[in-house]
Amino acid sequence: MRAARIGFFIAVYLLLGFLMLGINPSPIDAPIIKAQTIYRPAALSRMTVVQDIKISFIGDIMMHDTQISGAYQGAGDYDFSESFSYVEPYLQQSDFVIANLETTLAGPGSGYSGYPRFNAPDQLAYDLADSGVDLLVHCNNHVMDRGLTGLIRTKQTIAEAGMLSAGTRLEADEDTVVYFKVEETSFALITGTYGTNGLELPTDKAFMINRLDQERLVSDVRKAKNQADYIICFLHFGTEYEEQPNVSQELLAKDLIEAGADAVIGSHPHVIQTDGFIDDNIVVYSLGNFISAQRGAKRRTGMIYSLNLEKDLIDGDVSIKHTEYFPVFTYRAADGNRPYYLGPLSDNLDENAEANFERSDLALVEEGLSYLENTVLIADNVAE
Repeated sequence: MRAARIGFFIAVYLLLGFLMLGINPSPIDAPIIKAQTIYRPAALSRMTVVQDIKISFIGDIMMHDTQISGAYQGAGDYDFSESFSYVEPYLQQSDFVIANLETTLAGPGSGYSGYPRFNAPDQLAYDLADSGVDLLVHCNNHVMDRGLTGLIRTKQTIAEAGMLSAGTRLEADEDTVVYFKVEETSFALITGTYGTNGLELPTDKAFMINRLDQERLVSDVRKAKNQADYIICFLHFGTEYEEQPNVSQELLAKDLIEAGADAVIGSHPHVIQTDGFIDDNIVVYSLGNFISAQRGAKRRTGMIYSLNLEKDLIDGDVSIKHTEYFPVFTYRAADGNRPYYLGPLSDNLDENAEANFERSDLALVEEGLSYLENTVLIADNVAE
């Protein structure tokens, strides 16, 4: 017994000695803990965290006399919401929607009218915003239809309706480029119009409208490369009612792509022109009319053209996953009051839709479908 106690104390003494000397005796039955590598820094470079973004574009929003009278509700009130009710669900699937406003919003005191000098009720802006439009470009050939005061009031009304505007400036030191963000992705929108139907600003106010000046446009693209992840040029150019882009359109688009633009989108011809790629960058030469009272299947056929983008959140690169278009057609109401509906361009409308539209309009749909499907080359058709 005494020997056992002596052995025990010797063991304790030795253990304390080992600990004091920093020696770990590591008994045979003690667990051995090894460090495990959770990740290597190199693995981070192979991670792909992406963000999907859908940017949509719509063409010329026109307001002819019959459209304005068709939206009249009495007592000075107007309602354009029905015009967009069929396409609103699709617009609201996009993260950001850009459109061309081909009318002024100069107020009732200036008188409402359609062609040749457009002025529509303010309610149009509010109904467009409610339908899903985020930004209106209004540097086009009708921006001066109600003069300088009409230009200013249009820009103010767009802002009051909760949308951004592009293409006009109220102060000379304002940037000609409009920047906006969708989630963590920054965009630059560069605009310009070929002219203003001969209605000119005073010389000291000429800065207020972005013109189709090649030198300024290229300069804006190069400047925007340092401030935006993705650069879009939205241009009012081309020849009215021509179904193919002209040489000037093609050359300008090429120059802008070479300068660093990621996409070039066009308005003005009132008919759809082809889409395509220049060095892997998308070009849509004309979106056609979005809504109007113009006649003929091709002028009443339009599209919502969408870029489905992907941003790599690790390296910041933004690329096109795919493009798509939603075909639309301007229908007139069947009840004789002539409100105009922007509906799906389809030869297979449901019975309720067909009952709302004039039969003569339905007869034009096949022609519109054929024209669009033979013109749009790149985008995937997402609906009839």
